[in-house]
Amino acid sequence: MAFNFLADQQADTLACETSSCTRFALDHIERSFIHQEALPLPAASMAVAGADRRFDIRRRLVRAAALKGASKMEAPACGTPEACLLAANEALGSYNWEGMAASEDGVVSALACRALSLRSQVNFLRGPAQESLEVTDLRHIVQRCPDFSAAAVERLAQIAFGRAEQLRASMLHSGGTQPGKAEAISLGTSAVASYTDALQSDELKLPAYRNMGLVHLKLAELDRTSACFHFEAAIDAFNTAQALSQAGGGTDHAADLERLGASYLSLADAREKITPLEEETLISSAIRALETAILQAPAYQSWITLGGAYTRAGREKDAEAAYRAALALASTDNGEQASLSLARLLEKAGKPTEALAVLEPLYTSRKAGPDLEYTVGRLRFTRADHAGVLDALTRVIPRLQSPLDAEAHYMAGISESILRRPGWQSRMLTHGDAAAQSNSFAVKYIRLDCLAHILAGGKDVRTAASLQRCPSGTTPERYLLRGMYFLKQAQLMDVSAYNAASQDYWRSVLRLAEESFRAGQQAAKAQPGASTKVWFDDLQREVNVEDMLASGLTVISRCRREVTIPTESGTWSGLDSFFGHYGVLKCSAS
Repeated sequence: MAFNFLADQQADTLACETSSCTRFALDHIERSFIHQEALPLPAASMAVAGADRRFDIRRRLVRAAALKGASKMEAPACGTPEACLLAANEALGSYNWEGMAASEDGVVSALACRALSLRSQVNFLRGPAQESLEVTDLRHIVQRCPDFSAAAVERLAQIAFGRAEQLRASMLHSGGTQPGKAEAISLGTSAVASYTDALQSDELKLPAYRNMGLVHLKLAELDRTSACFHFEAAIDAFNTAQALSQAGGGTDHAADLERLGASYLSLADAREKITPLEEETLISSAIRALETAILQAPAYQSWITLGGAYTRAGREKDAEAAYRAALALASTDNGEQASLSLARLLEKAGKPTEALAVLEPLYTSRKAGPDLEYTVGRLRFTRADHAGVLDALTRVIPRLQSPLDAEAHYMAGISESILRRPGWQSRMLTHGDAAAQSNSFAVKYIRLDCLAHILAGGKDVRTAASLQRCPSGTTPERYLLRGMYFLKQAQLMDVSAYNAASQDYWRSVLRLAEESFRAGQQAAKAQPGASTKVWFDDLQREVNVEDMLASGLTVISRCRREVTIPTESGTWSGLDSFFGHYGVLKCSAS
């Protein structure tokens, strides 16, 4: 036992060097076995049997401890570290240590507790595959062995924390394999349970609470139906974490406070039914936490989150100051998030020019991400800077996700139509198709796509192959666009005075246009509450759909030579400003 003790101290002594203490322990215990076999057997008695049993247990403990120590040597006497550890477990024999630990015999109970502790250490050294055996012994120690309980509780907490970290990594697919939603939720739930078990360790409480809060945030993202529960749990975890880290202060404490403040804001967003008082309380709590975080350690993300909280509280000037403070700090995103937040605040305040000025420096540096490039394009669109719109959006569209990609295609298509630079029809057509494909329910996207096909003309319109791009509907505008499509189709047809079939076909297409316009007029009468004044972005003006439906019938009458309209007349100017703009004033290709 003495040599084992010296080996555990890991220091050279007069009795032995560190590396040789374990070997001396093994040698002495082997001699003990030899001498025991040479001794004459004593007379059998309960006392003698009990003494022999305790002696055997002590000797087994010493041997197992020596073998455990030998496993750590560079050249173990038993061959390999694993062989030493297996021999250590064998040395402990088949005693029922769990039952003996509960013995009323104090000596036996103490020896059994030492055996359980030793076996748990051996299984720890054998690696993760033996963790379940180690945990079983540790739990028996906690229940039966007060002298070893504190160390066992600490070790169980370490195991729980390690398991929680593995579960969290799997949940976040940090290993490269992304789990499904249900699996990720299950992994996160198990991670929270393991972090909770790890709270038994004072040393692990702070990281356990921090990571538990992070897992709850991820669970809120994955399971929106339980988002409020997870945000509340995250708030509890981060609040405890910041209380534990308060004494140390600095950036770690500030980070705990920033997460706490952000969680308050997320909870306010997640609650579907929230009273003004509840919302005000959550936002005020967020502001207090974030302001304290910044006092501890001003940080880029904390300023941005505080700016968002100020905005929610109606404190726009404070929000602007917070975003500008964030911009003054170095950041890994070159200040993009702060720039976007400030620009949105200024735009909402009716200052789009100032908003664009905030974004332009980062945009021109070519270091901006897709969100900022898209926002630059959108703000330029509101200012009718269509060349600037195309410069910004053309290069960013391939990197945008829905629904931004559809809106970007729409703005680019409108800008192409307004600028009308060489090749504009085909580019407008591409943007129109992409916008409508991304969102076929948006009225303005359908309008752009239909008008793009009308303006491009070609075989697809002549043969009506692209008619679905101007879908029928029940609104006056739908009928107007479809009638214009038929006008364009008629315009592209070769009508010969010597070919009656071509004339009949041309007249039938004009009838389709007429029917669409008249159906639009009926729809306008049947829907008196529906607005017939529609803003056309490419014309930059409001269009009275009822007037255009009537004008469409006038165009058809002209094509049939039922009326004559002088080109210098006001009627012609009115037709040309709309139907002429879209190239549907001609009556045929011939």
